[in-house]
Amino acid sequence: MGEAFSCVKGMKDWYGAEALERERIVSILRETFKAYGFSPLETPHIEYVDVLTKKGGQEIQKEIYYGYDQAGRKFGLRFDLTVPLARFVATKKTLKLPYKRYSIGEVFRDGASQPEQGRYRCITQCDVDIVGLKEMCAEAELITLAFDVFNKIGLTNVEIRLNNRKLLNGLMMGFGVKNELLTSVLVALDKFDKIGFEGVIKELNGINWLQDEEIKKIRNIMKLDGTNEEMLKELEKLAKNDLAKEGIQELREILSYLDSDNFVKIAPYLARGLDYYTGPVMEGFSTKGEIKSSILGGGRYDNMIGDFIGTNEKIYAVGFSFGLERITSLLKKDKEPENISPAQIFIVPLASLKESFRIAKNLRDAGINVDVDLKKRSLKKSLSYAEALGIPYVGILGDDEIKKGLISVKDLKRRVQKEMSVEELKKKLKE
Repeated sequence: MGEAFSCVKGMKDWYGAEALERERIVSILRETFKAYGFSPLETPHIEYVDVLTKKGGQEIQKEIYYGYDQAGRKFGLRFDLTVPLARFVATKKTLKLPYKRYSIGEVFRDGASQPEQGRYRCITQCDVDIVGLKEMCAEAELITLAFDVFNKIGLTNVEIRLNNRKLLNGLMMGFGVKNELLTSVLVALDKFDKIGFEGVIKELNGINWLQDEEIKKIRNIMKLDGTNEEMLKELEKLAKNDLAKEGIQELREILSYLDSDNFVKIAPYLARGLDYYTGPVMEGFSTKGEIKSSILGGGRYDNMIGDFIGTNEKIYAVGFSFGLERITSLLKKDKEPENISPAQIFIVPLASLKESFRIAKNLRDAGINVDVDLKKRSLKKSLSYAEALGIPYVGILGDDEIKKGLISVKDLKRRVQKEMSVEELKKKLKE
């Protein structure tokens, strides 16, 4: 018996129906990004360690896959697409701002995997970012783009949760939380959607030197509910310093650009795990389905690019990432065939393979996906094969069809068959 091989733990092969669904989603994302004026940027999968460890925080740095090149230089696999973007912008002196870019590619994290929640060690991120724009209309455009994407791919039950790190940091300062405890507090708060209210309180109680009175005040912001305006008014009562007030003002500005805030909800506990966020942060969730983790996440990071340049200047930047694996999992159908073909029609050459090739080329030139039976199976087996792959039509080409200059087309779903010309077939398949 041969040796049994499997994927590395936390990795996955994508094929058949799932692979085609991923291609469909990526195609919609790419076309929507372009429609909003974003240009593509491709960066390497590997970066030098000093690039990757410049930003991201200690937790994410523990998950980097490291290696060495033949010269002994240490590198790592990228863990997101934002750090490589910052490195690129910092070194591209001639770049015109604002710069609107999108990137679609694999990122790698050596952490715990949860396949049932769409969390793998290799994931495909689909990012859009705007560099060089201070105004909050940048966030508003990204949110509008996100809902445009979700509507096109068929996800209608999506809610974007919005917060601001300025607001959150300012509130913690006002509550008396010591600066050295701030990161631990934000990490605990950011788990609210995963572990709930009581889970966060338990984590806060485990932070050394965090006072009971401070925890009590933090509890209050997690309990806030109501409309966005009601929540902002409550937060204004708690905002005791300019930083928190600035955060609230930025949230108000974002909401003012949106036609409706029904799909955007203020979430005052939202922090986002990465330490490079400086302003608004956001995450998208499906309000239905089994995937509880975010399907979109990001925010503003005005200091990162300046840090890469080596100055204290602010290079304004904001963006977010769509999680392809989680979106694909949400859209998965229960009774979808495991193997499926992108072909719209399967041509069975009962008489002439050469003539079948000619017809297939004619159809492909018209933008139709065509597969041809190259195995010379019986008609019965060919029909079964096409049905198993989910191909909707079979084109049968025998001696009679060739003499008439027609092709017999069988609709496998409706179980009807009709002779037609190639031109008629083109129109039918383009309906």
